[in-house]
Amino acid sequence: ISLQVELPAEGDPFTRQGNWEGTSFEPVGCTPDPARWWAAETNGSRSIQNATRCSALNETLSEEATYFAGHIFDISEGLETPVQLFYLLTLLGLLVTGAFLVVRQVLVRNELEQTIKVLGERKRRGEATAEDYFELGVILVRKKLYTQATQNLRKAQEMWDGEPEELAQVHNAIGFSFFNMGKYDLAVKEYKQAVGLQPGYVTAWNNLGDAYESMKKYAEAVDCYSEVLSYAPDNKIANARKKALEGKTRRRVP
Repeated sequence: ISLQVELPAEGDPFTRQGNWEGTSFEPVGCTPDPARWWAAETNGSRSIQNATRCSALNETLSEEATYFAGHIFDISEGLETPVQLFYLLTLLGLLVTGAFLVVRQVLVRNELEQTIKVLGERKRRGEATAEDYFELGVILVRKKLYTQATQNLRKAQEMWDGEPEELAQVHNAIGFSFFNMGKYDLAVKEYKQAVGLQPGYVTAWNNLGDAYESMKKYAEAVDCYSEVLSYAPDNKIANARKKALEGKTRRRVP
């Protein structure tokens, strides 16, 4: 199994703090969506499906933009001042942006539901692979079904037959599920396994620091963010959190 992963967009669901340097997940769909973030299949079929969905999305948005533009310019007839025209163009931009966001959200939601259905069928037939369980697990994380997500991710861990370094992604996802269930000690355990398998996995290091912060173990959190900066010196989140926590740790010294 070979998982291809990409850097998430702002607000990655596998990172509470969002947009970190390092490995994370990419969603099934036309463009990356936060947490970001699904395992990508490498056999080429998913790329063809993505191209088809992107084409359909572009056609839909083009129709929406044409519809709104026609109505706006009908209204603009007789308006002569630049200010009025500016307001109308601004309104047009807002309407087109709103249409894009709504259509995109619907398409992504439909894609996720279809993926769940396909993976569920593979499970029932006993044909699901470790990658299938992993992908299903991260989809369930996005839907905030953390208990079910953890069950599927554990199954992916048990069946894993790929590179040990790639298993770090599974541990990171399990840790994120535990974190969101308030089980910080279990989250820390999973994040530690992730960075043990892949020392340069800055997303997992940041997550580990976040978990330590939630447990008020600020010194340990600072160490985690320092580790991030040893691999990615320009990581904005690690820099900001380390600076803030160093102030807290200094104030705690008698």
